[in-house]
Amino acid sequence: MNIQVTQTKPDDALWPQVADLFPTAVHWLNDPKEHGNYHFFAATDDALLFLGGSVIDIGSMKFGPLSETVIGFLEDLQVLEAHRRKGVGSALLLAMLNHAWQSGCHNVRWTVGYQNEAAIALYQKLGFGFVPDEVPGVQPPETQYTVIAVNPERAQAGYARQ
Repeated sequence: MNIQVTQTKPDDALWPQVADLFPTAVHWLNDPKEHGNYHFFAATDDALLFLGGSVIDIGSMKFGPLSETVIGFLEDLQVLEAHRRKGVGSALLLAMLNHAWQSGCHNVRWTVGYQNEAAIALYQKLGFGFVPDEVPGVQPPETQYTVIAVNPERAQAGYARQ
C-alpha cells in the first residue's frame, strides 16, 4: 500500500474525517481564547481512502529561560483500526515531524501510556527518547512516558543553544 500524508485544513476534502478523529483539537482551533498553532495531517492510500490522521501544536514555550524556543507537541495520532500495523502511523509521524523541523521546532514531545505497547514499539523503532512520568502519591497513578524527538539538525550540532 502506498501511503500519502498531506496537511489538511477546514476547507479541504479530507477535513471532515480528520475533524471526526480530533474533536477536541478542532474545538481548540476554533476557540478565540486558545493560542495554539495547530497543524492537522491526513493519511490516505492510492485510492484516497482515509487511513488516519494526526495533529500537532507548534509554537514557542512563552515562559522561562527558553521562552523563545520553538517546540511541537503531538496532540494526537490515530490510525483507523483496519489499517493499523501497515506503516500508516509511521508515515503520519514522520511527515508531521518533517513539518515540525521545517517550522523551526527544536524538538517535538508527546505522551504515551505504559500500556500502549504498539505505540511504544513504533516510537522505539523510530529511535525516540522516553522519560517516565511517575508521580508518587498521585491517585490514580500517572503511568505514561513523555516521548521526545529531537530535530536532527540540532542533534548533529550538539543541540547547542542558538
